[in-house]
Amino acid sequence: LPRLMAAALSLLVVGCATQLGFRLSRLHGLMAGVITAIWFEMVFYAPRVQAETIGFSLFMGAVWLLLGRTRPLAFKDYFLAGIMLGLCVVLRAQNGPMVVLFSLYVVKLDFREKWLPLVLGGLLGICADIAANLAVGKTPLIWMWEVYWVNVVEGRASEYWTNPFYHYGELIIVYWGFFLAAGILYLTRLGIKHYPILFWVAVLNFLIHSALPHKEYRYVMASTGIFILLAALAM
Repeated sequence: LPRLMAAALSLLVVGCATQLGFRLSRLHGLMAGVITAIWFEMVFYAPRVQAETIGFSLFMGAVWLLLGRTRPLAFKDYFLAGIMLGLCVVLRAQNGPMVVLFSLYVVKLDFREKWLPLVLGGLLGICADIAANLAVGKTPLIWMWEVYWVNVVEGRASEYWTNPFYHYGELIIVYWGFFLAAGILYLTRLGIKHYPILFWVAVLNFLIHSALPHKEYRYVMASTGIFILLAALAM
């Protein structure tokens, strides 16, 4: 059941890609939807109950709400997006910077109409984590500090293995193949013009994880997933 729910939640990525494409043309929407639905990484990670997979799905759900709508956004749209973004952060604290960057772009300086519902929703999402910690007798949110201290200060994660800064680039070439990777990156560059904020969110997330010595490919799936989406929108 958990794997089935994770797979169902991953459909937010497909739905978001389709809607973002439809804002450009019907062909863009169909291409983006089909490509994100069949791309091997999306299919491989979709049923896996992992913080990176679920966090990415929730993030793209928020993108769908805030960038994919054609009608004017209402309080409830920002509020629901805030819940998704808050859950995205508590699932994986390293998602925080990309969530903040995206939120700043979307709401800018409009406090009453945008910031207020987005922050309230985000706090509700964080409260879900607080409630879960209290239910098992843990101090709420202390895990974020513990994760930072154990993995960054004590370097516990590095005891498994470490890789150089450019390792994720190497993995992309290995998994995608050199020519496919070059083609996708070229198309991504063309697709940036449609949704530049998504490109910068992906780059920020990629650089943050590249700076950490312990690397696992799934850590940057949000970045590679967005690159694929932008490439699809360039076709």
